[in-house]
Amino acid sequence: MDIDKWKSQLRKGLVEFALLQLIRKRGRLYGLEIIEGLNSVGLTLTEGTLYPLLSRLAKEELLKPQWETENVSGHPRKYYSISSKGKKVIENMDHHWSETVESIHSLGEKKS
Repeated sequence: MDIDKWKSQLRKGLVEFALLQLIRKRGRLYGLEIIEGLNSVGLTLTEGTLYPLLSRLAKEELLKPQWETENVSGHPRKYYSISSKGKKVIENMDHHWSETVESIHSLGEKKS
């Protein structure tokens, strides 16, 4: 088994969950902050992957995008925050993630 390929597939499956968790934790973020936040925990993401994902999550009404032009140095920035629908989805994802991790850990436990 190619463990690097497995890790890559696992990471791809978790990026959306991690992105939503990051935005929920920090309140609102723009693209570069999201990339830096995910990179800081080892989830490397490029702009080419991030922006289509943000667009899709906004279209699904899980994120609320908002342009900010005041108090911004340089060009306007689009900030993303979690919508009420997004909060419900994250709670559901949290629940399923916890169940999955618990199930996998239980498979590895030794019987007494």
